Amino acid sequence: MVLVLAIGDLHIPHRSYGLPNKFKKLLVPGKIQKILCTGNTVDKETFDYLRTIAGDIVAVKGDFDDTTSKLPQSKVITEGELKIGIIHGHQIIPWGDSEALDITARQMEVDVLLSGHTHKFEAYEYNGRFFINPGSATGAYSSMSDATEPIPSFVLMDIQASSVVTYVYKLIDDEVKVEKLEYKRPADAKIYHMSLSTLKENGYIQVAKKRENPPVMIYYELHGDGPEHVVLIMGLNSSCFAWELQTKYLADTGKYTVLIFENRGMGLSDAPRGLYSTSQMAQDVIDLLDHLGWKENVHLDGVSMGGMISLELVSTWPERFASLVLTSTTSGRQIPPLKAITTLGRLIFVKDPKVKVSSAIDLVYPPEWLEAKPSTDNPDMLKFETNRDMLVSMALARIDRSRPQTLGGNLGQMAACLRHYVSDERLLQIRQSGIPVLVITGTWDNLVNPQNSFHLSKVLDCHLEQFQGSGHGLPGEQPVRYNKLIDEHFSKAAASKNK
Repeated sequence: MVLVLAIGDLHIPHRSYGLPNKFKKLLVPGKIQKILCTGNTVDKETFDYLRTIAGDIVAVKGDFDDTTSKLPQSKVITEGELKIGIIHGHQIIPWGDSEALDITARQMEVDVLLSGHTHKFEAYEYNGRFFINPGSATGAYSSMSDATEPIPSFVLMDIQASSVVTYVYKLIDDEVKVEKLEYKRPADAKIYHMSLSTLKENGYIQVAKKRENPPVMIYYELHGDGPEHVVLIMGLNSSCFAWELQTKYLADTGKYTVLIFENRGMGLSDAPRGLYSTSQMAQDVIDLLDHLGWKENVHLDGVSMGGMISLELVSTWPERFASLVLTSTTSGRQIPPLKAITTLGRLIFVKDPKVKVSSAIDLVYPPEWLEAKPSTDNPDMLKFETNRDMLVSMALARIDRSRPQTLGGNLGQMAACLRHYVSDERLLQIRQSGIPVLVITGTWDNLVNPQNSFHLSKVLDCHLEQFQGSGHGLPGEQPVRYNKLIDEHFSKAAASKNK
C-alpha cells in the first residue's frame, strides 16, 4: 500500500495566506509516502513546507509558478500497477473538459490523470480511466468560479496494485468532510508499451495569432534534454507519434532535445476549414519555435509533406537552421503516382480504423517487407508474426492516443501537398546558404517518386542516400539505419558550427 497526497492550486501568498489549520493537523509527517502536486504552489516556502510532510514530491509547473522554475509541464509516474499522469490543467482546452482530458490521458498513456487549474474538486471514471482534480487546498479565488467561493480541498490516494481508493477532504463551514471513491483499472484496459521515458514536456500553443481569426491550437511534445535542438515534421494525414522510434533514439543519446508536433489538420491539433499551404504550415512551425525560444541552430528533418514544409522553412528563414534532412519528399509540381491518388482518395471515406490503416500500409511499405518477421533490433516487436501485424498494432495504438482526423483536416493537408512548389531558384538559395542538407529516399516509393529526391540532391548539391527496395515510410521501415543517418548528419553539422 502507498499513501499519496494529491494537492495543488494553493496560490500562496498572492490569493491566500496559507493552508487551513484543520488541514495542517491532518497532514502530519510520517504517514504520507509521496506527494503529487498539480502546480501553482507559487512560493518556495510552500514547497518547502510540503517537503516536511513527505520528502518524495512529484510536481509540475502551473501557469502562476515562477517562470524560471525547472519543473516540467507534465509528468508520468508508476505506482503499483498504475501509470499516473500529472499536469496543471491550463493546457486543456476547454479547461476541465472531460473529453479533452481523456484525449490527454490517452496521449500520455496513463490509467489515472491528475490535473488542477479549475480550483474545483472532481473525481470520476471515463472510458476506463480515472480522472482526479484535487481542487484548491487553500480555497484560492479562481476566475473560473461561479458566484460561490471555491471549497478548500485535497485528496489522499491509497494505491494497491491496479486499484486506488480516493479520499477527498473538503473544508465546509469550518468542518472537514471526507468522501470516498474507488477505482480499479479494467482488466481489458489498453496499455501502449512504447516507452515515454524521454518525454519532458507536452502541451498546446496558439499559432497564427496575427494571421488568422481564431488562432490555431497546435499540440507539441519535447523529448530529451540535450543541447542540440531537433525538429521532426511528419507527413500527410499522419500523427507526430509516428516519430516514436526517432524521438526515443535521439533523446537517449543525450545530445538532443527533440520537438515533435501535430500539424494543423491532424489529431490533437486544430483543423481549421479551408485549403492549407505548406508556407502557411511553415509559419506555424516558426510560431512554435518562437514560443520555445528556439531562434537559431535548429536541426530539421521532414518526411513527405513534412519535407515540403521544411523546404519552405529553410528557404524563408535560413538563419534559424543548422542542418536539414529531406526524407521521401519533393520540391513540388509533380503529379503523384496514380496508385497514391486513388488510394488516398478512397481512404477519405473509410470509417473503420483497421481497414484504413491496412490500406495505407499497403501504399507506404513494400509487400515483401510487410510479410517478413520483425527485425531482432527491436526485441519488443518480436511478439508479432509479421511487420504488417506490428505496424497495424502500432498505428491503432497511436489512433487510440489521439483523435480522428476530420474531413476538413484531411482535405486541407492534401491541398497543401498538391499546391506545394519550391522553385529551383529558391533551392539554389538554400544551397548558397551553406546549410548542410541530406536527402533520403526509398527506391520503392509509391507516394513520392524517387526522381524527386534525385532532383533535390542535384540542385542542392548534397548527398543522396538511397534505401534499395524500401518504400515511403523509411523512419518506420528501416529505423536503425535511418536513425544512425540523421544522428550522424546532425552531429556533423553541430561539430562544424562549434569550430
